[in-house]
Amino acid sequence: MIEQCKAEYLLSDDITNIKSFDFTDRNLQNPLENGGFISKFEIKVNRQGTLNAFVGSFEAKLYEGVFLNTMPNSPETHWK
Repeated sequence: MIEQCKAEYLLSDDITNIKSFDFTDRNLQNPLENGGFISKFEIKVNRQGTLNAFVGSFEAKLYEGVFLNTMPNSPETHWK
């Protein structure tokens, strides 16, 4: 199920950057090889509440000044 998660419902830090890729880097190896998507991370809970889901989101720079952003603090789009 895909839903828009509003930032006020988060129990943890607003943004936890798990992994970043610069696809404009011509020396970037295939991110699917050599554990490219494997990453250790820590989620710090800031307040009490009921955990219903883990939220995943991304921000992609498509062109200078043009971004696709699905972060909870961004305006809602059809990408949710």
